Amino acid sequence: MCDAQDLRPQTDLSRELRACNASGNAIGAERKMAQAADAIDALVEALSVIASRNPLISGERALMDLALSKTEL
Repeated sequence: MCDAQDLRPQTDLSRELRACNASGNAIGAERKMAQAADAIDALVEALSVIASRNPLISGERALMDLALSKTEL
């Protein structure tokens, strides 16, 4: 179980997930992973809206495609 120090807000989600996993708090880790998945879904939606509303030059399109492909892991 995570102790009180592990439960304080942190900016690095992956560090927090590792701390919870290492201490055996699977439920907390699952919750954080669900939050991360929700954030990724929101990012993909925002990137899709931006791409649909604004014509992109080739370099920007390549970066957008790369970002979207990384979220499908």
